Amino acid sequence: AGTDAGPVTLLNCDNLRHNGERFRAGLFEFIDLVGDAALLNWLRANTACPNAMVDRITPRPPPELRERVRAATGRGDDAVPVTGESFIQWVIEDHFIAGRPAWETVGASTQPRRTADSASASGPHRVWSLAKIRVAIRSSTRVGRCCSSACCAAPVAS
Repeated sequence: AGTDAGPVTLLNCDNLRHNGERFRAGLFEFIDLVGDAALLNWLRANTACPNAMVDRITPRPPPELRERVRAATGRGDDAVPVTGESFIQWVIEDHFIAGRPAWETVGASTQPRRTADSASASGPHRVWSLAKIRVAIRSSTRVGRCCSSACCAAPVAS
């Protein structure tokens, strides 16, 4: 049996601008520094790294959450339980090398790949820009609400 599994898409879910492009560049730089030219050539020809954006706030968990997790799961070893807001948005650049899963069935949306000539705020670039603006507005609104609350105002005032 051959070892070539075919082309693969490496989807980065880190919430950084241009995360797919950054991951691809870093991976290629690392493989180049290792000196594996054959692997580097294979990666260039057989991988895609779409950009993605996730919007979901994970606020500080309330004190009783650890006990709720313990009661629900029967496990007492979750030292850092995490909670998330009910709103979630996941936007994935539609840049897959060998087809893609039906992300829409789980609530994600895909957007067309940006092209080099879409530097103006129109077309696919506009879609990405608007998505980023929505995230920035939501984030700043939440930060504003937090900073105006009593728990945040006291340390800021002193």
